[in-house]
Amino acid sequence: MTRPDFHRGRLSQRDFLKRTALGTAGFALASSLPDFPVRPGWGIGKTSRAVIVTDEGASSGSSIATDVVQAMMNCGIMELPDETTVGAAWASLFPG
Repeated sequence: MTRPDFHRGRLSQRDFLKRTALGTAGFALASSLPDFPVRPGWGIGKTSRAVIVTDEGASSGSSIATDVVQAMMNCGIMELPDETTVGAAWASLFPG
């Protein structure tokens, strides 16, 4: 993605018009989408869970140890729904 053109710290007229048009189109398209299955009060009174997984070996400078990151992801995804296998964890989060 390119950085917008700025002139004296201001957004250019071209970028302003482009962003305004894209925003307007986004709102127009969103109104034509089928209703998202969220009911009023959805999630109220429910608690959310978060999992934090850390490993100092996950990266070194700009290099990423993909095997370590994959193991971290697997550990976190199993911890969230309290499942014993990666497949069961994903299936419990995204059934169907």
